Amino acid sequence: VVLLSLSLLIPAVRPNKNQASSVATDYLYGVIYSLLLFPFFVIFFGLVEGALDQWLPWVNLGLAQYLPVWLQIVIVIFLDDFLAYVSHVCRHKFRFLWHFHSLHHSQENLNPLTTKRTHPVERIFSRLFIRWLPLAIIGSSVEVWALFYLVDACWDYFIHSNIRVSLGPLGRVLVSPQYHRI
Repeated sequence: VVLLSLSLLIPAVRPNKNQASSVATDYLYGVIYSLLLFPFFVIFFGLVEGALDQWLPWVNLGLAQYLPVWLQIVIVIFLDDFLAYVSHVCRHKFRFLWHFHSLHHSQENLNPLTTKRTHPVERIFSRLFIRWLPLAIIGSSVEVWALFYLVDACWDYFIHSNIRVSLGPLGRVLVSPQYHRI
């Protein structure tokens, strides 16, 4: 609600007359994801994590688990942001992945809910193979994963907002709303 309000007050791009219907479409994607797909992903990723723990316990190198929680969170956020960039480049470069990712880019009125406009295949590829597997390899505590998920969800809404904001020097290493207007 805050980011949608800011999008109206300080928009980076002037919204067109179809914005209400496109935001409603993104809201529908969010509802479908939350009600239908999220439970499936929780089960699927839980099974993958269990399989990794049981059959490939050496995958979790535990590189970060003894660091202070705040430092683990910083490492995970920067590593995930870099991996999200790599994932995004792959989804643009490889035709098979672009087929699924083009749905996300079909939104003409960028808004916080655009983050939910994704195909399930894209979400599995991006989250599991590109972003979460490397994070699982470095290992972290459950608290870090919970905080990371919260920060990641909020950041996804922020970077899809139609607001004019600068991250200053951090904008060179972290994705911002301007990233989607290139």
